[in-house]
Amino acid sequence: MVTLPVLFAGTVSLSFTAVTVMVTVAVGFALRWITAPAVGRPVDMTLALALCLIGSALSAAGANTLNHAVEAPRDARMVRTRERPVASGRIPPTRGLLLGARMSVLGVG
Repeated sequence: MVTLPVLFAGTVSLSFTAVTVMVTVAVGFALRWITAPAVGRPVDMTLALALCLIGSALSAAGANTLNHAVEAPRDARMVRTRERPVASGRIPPTRGLLLGARMSVLGVG
């Protein structure tokens, strides 16, 4: 049985690359916001940025989590990747697949 602290730590580890994606999205969003005039109806740009960041983070984290779950057998054999949450057995592969699928769907939904 996987304990909640272990599951949480593994989930954070699985989705760490989402931070890089969020920074990239924020910079691109800011450049668009600064350089182009608003077109059409007014939009609360703070809300738009927040939703864009949340969706991007969930999509990136979901893709990364799915990759960890699918690549677990190969990751377990390599020194560099054998300590990843799914490869090391801290998170079961099926739970990684379900978590990754949920985050991906929520990110694009």
